[in-house]
Parts: sequence; structure tokens; C-alpha cells
Amino acid sequence: MKSGNTRTAQRTSKRVGTRASAHTAARPRKRPARPGSAPGSVPGYIAALPPAHRALALRFDTLVGKVVPGVERAIKWGLAFYGSEGRGWFVSCGIVHGEIRITFFQGQMLRPVPPEGRGKLRGIILDGSDSFDARTIESWVTQAAKLPGFGA
Repeated sequence: MKSGNTRTAQRTSKRVGTRASAHTAARPRKRPARPGSAPGSVPGYIAALPPAHRALALRFDTLVGKVVPGVERAIKWGLAFYGSEGRGWFVSCGIVHGEIRITFFQGQMLRPVPPEGRGKLRGIILDGSDSFDARTIESWVTQAAKLPGFGA
């Protein structure tokens, strides 16, 4: 009886190890390489995106710069983060699961509430230039910049 348990344990440990390494090796990269965390690296991050995503991310970056004078930019966790001095980070933009996602960190406080996400983290998925509603996104950015962010 004891030897049967040992064999089962050995097979299970081998199987788990094989699955984990095969899964890790076969998993495709979802985000571009992380260019760093320096505030000036967001333009480099955007430039490294695939062309279709680059246009949307650049449009968002330009809109944030227009709406929030003196906005701070940084790359954190492989995404472009936007914040303001004394208030912290209020929104991120980047590729998540192959799509451009804009996530507001106090999204449940915005009106109208962005459709994607749960709890405080709410946002939108941009899947083409027709999904970029500049008026609504500008309203959300304006509202979010006035709320307390994180990391302040």
C-alpha cells in the first residue's frame, strides 16, 4: 500500500512539472517588452506597440496631455500610467490580452461609469478608431484627474 502512494505522488509531481513548463513555453507574449519605468519612457512604449494599437494609444496619450496640463507619465507593470503631483496615478493605457485597454483606478466614481471591469477599476477596451469616443473619454479623464489616485 505504501509503495502505491509513492508511485502516485511521483507521477503527480512529474505531471505537474511537465504541464507547468509546457504551458509557460507555449504562452505567447501579450504585451510589448517593458521599456522601463522612467517618466519619459511612455513615448517609447507607444512607439513599440503594433501599428493598429499604436494609433489608439497615441490618441489617448495626446488627449490626456491636453486635458491634464503637467500630467506625469510612467511605465508600470508593462502599461502606460498617467498621474498628477499630489494626487497619484489615475489611469493606465496599454495592451492587455491583445487589446488596448484604458483603466481608471477610481472608475466607479466616474459618470457615466465605464463599462468594463469590476469594483473601483473600470475602463474601456478600444478595438478600433470607431471605438474611441473622444468626448466621453475626455470627460472621464477630466473627472479621474480630480479624484485621489494611488501612489500619492
